[in-house]
Amino acid sequence: MPTKVKIYRVTGDSAEMYAGDAREAVRNHPNEWAFEPFSAEQTEKAQKAIYSFAKVES
Repeated sequence: MPTKVKIYRVTGDSAEMYAGDAREAVRNHPNEWAFEPFSAEQTEKAQKAIYSFAKVES
């Protein structure tokens, strides 16, 4: 049975994925996903960037 691992998103979210999918997400999107939680500073900057982008979109 494939192994599942937990990966962390810069926004503070996390996801449990099959190991191959997790590696692909982290490899292809290293500024968004990681195998270890992002620092509080990185998370805060990402949330501000998302909020300002969403504000421009509306």
